[in-house]
Amino acid sequence: MDQLTSLTSAQQTVLDAAHPLGCEKIGLLDSLGRVLGEDILAPRSNPPWDNSAMDGFAVRWADIKQDYAITRIPELHIVEDVAAGAVATKTVGPGEAIRIMTGAPMPAGADTVVRVEYTEPSGTKVRIMKTEAGQGSNIRPKGEDVTEG
Repeated sequence: MDQLTSLTSAQQTVLDAAHPLGCEKIGLLDSLGRVLGEDILAPRSNPPWDNSAMDGFAVRWADIKQDYAITRIPELHIVEDVAAGAVATKTVGPGEAIRIMTGAPMPAGADTVVRVEYTEPSGTKVRIMKTEAGQGSNIRPKGEDVTEG
């Protein structure tokens, strides 16, 4: 019966047969099927901050969580409207909401976004008719696509 090759010997056989490939700079469109020759570092995270993944209302999960909604439909006071590209100037406190658009940075105090389709806004109030899966819903966290470094 043949003797089994030791792990060290097998590793050395592979290393002896491997020949490092050189690097070359090519255009992005010519890089399909290629492997990076060195790390690429991102100069910044994308998105650069936590932001709303959709139009809706930035709220505190504690104000709308399911066990709270079972006894009554949450109604929150709208304290500000924030467009995409704008930054909230107010903090979301208990019983409050900020109307927020897709891409807008998350306001302080808010930990969840309820999509507009699940709400009934009326003047300075908004009723939350349905909630998402849980705290943090509909938020794109900083660096979700690319993390700095």
